[in-house]
Amino acid sequence: MQALQQSGMSDYNLSILFLKSRQSLSASVEYVTPEIAKEYIKVNHENNRTVDNRVVESFAWQMLRGLWISASGETLKFDQKGKFVDGQHRALGVIRAAEIAANSNGEHYFKGVEFLVVTGVPEEAFITIDDGHKRTLSDAFKIRNMSVSGQKYINGAIKTLMTLRDSTLSGKHYEVEAGLKRRSTSESIAFYEQLKGIDELYWKFKDKFAFSRIEGVMPIAQAFAMYYLFHDQNEEACFSVFKDFEQHAAFTEKNSAAHLIAVKLKHDRNLRIRYRAWEYITYFLTAYSRQIEPNILPLPVKIKWNWDTSNPVISGAVKKLMRID
Repeated sequence: MQALQQSGMSDYNLSILFLKSRQSLSASVEYVTPEIAKEYIKVNHENNRTVDNRVVESFAWQMLRGLWISASGETLKFDQKGKFVDGQHRALGVIRAAEIAANSNGEHYFKGVEFLVVTGVPEEAFITIDDGHKRTLSDAFKIRNMSVSGQKYINGAIKTLMTLRDSTLSGKHYEVEAGLKRRSTSESIAFYEQLKGIDELYWKFKDKFAFSRIEGVMPIAQAFAMYYLFHDQNEEACFSVFKDFEQHAAFTEKNSAAHLIAVKLKHDRNLRIRYRAWEYITYFLTAYSRQIEPNILPLPVKIKWNWDTSNPVISGAVKKLMRID
């Protein structure tokens, strides 16, 4: 309403518009196949938003994994001239889901999805579509009455673990996989529900280590994700790494790899040098590997992403990730 008024329309004109809308609007539930979705895209409004392929990929995988809820009330909209004005990412998601299924060697099967389709939307209403505020993952947990300990940190850990899983499956760099698709709230909640004991583990992690000190070295979200993956692979090594991260400013005669890495990261963070998530993960893996298999080789000056699934040091964590669908 506000957007329409800002466009210069008076209350009188708005009343006429809504009267016309009631007369022209029509809604029906349609089973949209990839072929139908392609027809929709052919009449896509020329001023529609630029397509975000990450969103398309996310929608496609939701549809393939049975996480898509057709009865959500969300609509595909066509204006009075037959132009497709809302739903291009969902239509493209249908097309993409079919492509993935066709190349999955029988692992996935997909024919289409039901949508509520609305026709006859006034052209003037186009500017108001998708003008709202997107719900966050925290909002989604609240709606489902799911109480999650350390919500902010667990949300970040979920994102990290999901990207690691997808990186493991695709063999692509973490950063590439992170940019390929947006993780939807329904995917994230379904993933969370398979992380057995994660709430209890969060409190264990919080009780063992001082967050304020670890946060001076690496973000808690990435730290907790690594703790989740590795605490039961080699608890002593994992504990030692995080203790060295926690005590990064303290004098130590041992000068372990974890301590040296912590000092470097703390120094760089003080200088506001920005690190990406995969760099924090790689530094942790370097410290953890040296804790298990000490050697005299100097620490690398420049780290590279090396999530080697055949590496026995991380193979247990990889198997743990692969058990999460």
